[in-house]
Amino acid sequence: MMEMSIGFIFHLTLVLVYGYGINTYLFGLNPPEEILKLRTIGYGPFKYLTFWDMLLQFTYFSLALLNDLLGYSARKRSRMRDLQDFLFSTIVFAIGSFVTVSFWTLYNIDRNLIFPEIFDGWFPTWLNHNVHTTPLLGVLMESYLELHSFPKRSKGFGMVALFSLVYLIWVCFIAYQSGHWVYPVLAYLSLPSRTLFIIAMAMLISLIYLVGENFNKRLWESFIHLKSPPPSPPVHSIFHSSLYVSPYQMLSVDLSKFHQPNLPLPALCQSLVSRSTKNSLNKIFLLKSHTVCSFICSVSPGSPSIYL
Repeated sequence: MMEMSIGFIFHLTLVLVYGYGINTYLFGLNPPEEILKLRTIGYGPFKYLTFWDMLLQFTYFSLALLNDLLGYSARKRSRMRDLQDFLFSTIVFAIGSFVTVSFWTLYNIDRNLIFPEIFDGWFPTWLNHNVHTTPLLGVLMESYLELHSFPKRSKGFGMVALFSLVYLIWVCFIAYQSGHWVYPVLAYLSLPSRTLFIIAMAMLISLIYLVGENFNKRLWESFIHLKSPPPSPPVHSIFHSSLYVSPYQMLSVDLSKFHQPNLPLPALCQSLVSRSTKNSLNKIFLLKSHTVCSFICSVSPGSPSIYL
């Protein structure tokens, strides 16, 4: 199906993009000697949140790709699909967005705080965008393509807070052990200013989590439950179920076994279907886009189709 192909191709693309970026980050760079010494302090690239995020995004999209291959989706649940939703709705969206927003904000204020000009000579521009731009674009596109169930806010905040706390402890441990702060901005700030900066970053990542939760809700809330059932009894049960599908997904329901000469059509179709075709209805399709729910009434061969 086309909607499955879109999701599969998107997930496969992100797996390849992040996989190639991680490989280049680890083995394909040739920094000058003075930079190489700094990069080896504190466990190499594993001290950077950006690299943690690359590993996180690669893991998530690999899991999403595996679910695509196994046929698991928002409608066909599994433990792996539940894990995919939990990861995305908590740390994948929040950390990915935070990396992009925080990096480019500091970069435009003073790039020496986060990515000095000397990096330009050995750190490719495409890799910079792979590390610092792709995360936000990826999670926004993923939000649009697939519905993800969010946990209770306390659990979501708890997961984001736990991840952030672990990384903060890691940064402080590296600074204590080596006397080197992972990011130049932390070295420039005094202790009180550094504390306020960390608090501000914590507030930013919390805000991003709330934005992601609200974005998902507004994008998908009209497609989770249809509040008012249609008047026709044979299709009554269809619209009472929760429908978790992507904006491109179409659920086809064969109603031929319910067909009766006097079976009333849904109210929206009844005003448009001519009297001669009213009794030839075989299927009703529920088509979902990200803005409206539309009904497509398809009649038997030889009769016109009506699109609402």
